[in-house]
Amino acid sequence: MGHGSADIESLQILKDFRVAILKFENLCRNALVGVDAEIKRTQDWIGSQIPNLERQSRKDEEALNRAVSELKEAQWRATYAGKASYIDERKAVDRAKRRKEETEGKLAAARRWRVTMDQSIGKMSAPCNILAILLDHLTPGAVARLDQMLDSLEDYFRTPSPEPP
Repeated sequence: MGHGSADIESLQILKDFRVAILKFENLCRNALVGVDAEIKRTQDWIGSQIPNLERQSRKDEEALNRAVSELKEAQWRATYAGKASYIDERKAVDRAKRRKEETEGKLAAARRWRVTMDQSIGKMSAPCNILAILLDHLTPGAVARLDQMLDSLEDYFRTPSPEPP
């Protein structure tokens, strides 16, 4: 790296640049914290949905079994006891089947989302970790280098120039 002359008109430019670097570091760190919090929140939500949907699936299965049992009883009554219709019971079985299928679909989707999210987090975590490491290692050095440059330039500007002979 060659050392040539620099046309420095104002130290304020370097001071502003130092502030901008620190502001950029702060924004990056806040973004990393925000991403981490959002990931955790979403993982917790998906994780809580799966047990809830599993419980709901069992309840739906029980409701379907009750509805099927009531339908069979109504069919028996229609055949042997002379009751004319079991349409209401048939509708109840259809509703119970739809609810069960809907819950099973939601459960399958939640499980897929969990897998997809884990894969996405794996892909995203490496660049985020690299950024955090770079911020940890490069920012203090860059700020220290700027401070050193500012100190040297301030000393240079304070030193009176020699009188020409």
